[in-house]
Amino acid sequence: MGRVALGVIVWCCLPRSHAIADADDAPPTPTPAPPNINWYATLRPTSGADASAGHTWRTIQVNRSGLFALGGVAHAEAQFLGRVDLGAPVPTRGLPRLRLLVSIASRYATEGNGTDETSTGDLRIAPMLQYDWRLPVDLRRGDIVLAAGAGLERAQHWVKLPDQPYWPSKWKSSAFYATTFEVALQFRARNGFLISFTPLGAVVPFTRPDPPDTRFMQETPHTAYELSLAAGYQLP
Repeated sequence: MGRVALGVIVWCCLPRSHAIADADDAPPTPTPAPPNINWYATLRPTSGADASAGHTWRTIQVNRSGLFALGGVAHAEAQFLGRVDLGAPVPTRGLPRLRLLVSIASRYATEGNGTDETSTGDLRIAPMLQYDWRLPVDLRRGDIVLAAGAGLERAQHWVKLPDQPYWPSKWKSSAFYATTFEVALQFRARNGFLISFTPLGAVVPFTRPDPPDTRFMQETPHTAYELSLAAGYQLP
């Protein structure tokens, strides 16, 4: 009788032991990671439900939000100009990828030689606002971005003609104001390196400048198109 009672007690305890062991071996319920928040955007992390539904979320690799500087060359109206871009992100609640940019372009050239040499120079300063959109291209070292900007430009043109009898040579200049628009493709690396290619830029004058010298004819303002290539660095 004692053996029968002992067997019944052992048989009753076996399922409970397995249940406890199973409960102890069960993995904990995973907790989703917090969203990745940086200057560019806020993206959801990948969860099991999203993966099973076929949705994947890529973490943005670039996380730079400081001042930036670019240097390069621009081509407009058959002329090459040196170009420097300085700026900083100014994100707002409604425009998280807004940037303030100041573009400075300059040129100096001479034609002829000796007493028949003509010197010319240009200086263009264009503050503008720029906004960008990250393109869905997965790169291990950075992001590809489409940037569009618009602003105002002040352009100064200098001319120094050769000396002539009773007409000594000296620098003379004229200026005009314009609106400027541009669209650029940029590569932004995680280490801060930037490279920007502007295949389309337009300068539309809204003032009519006087010629820098009376020996020049009055020019009709017209839209000028340009392209540029620049590289630089952005601080963290």
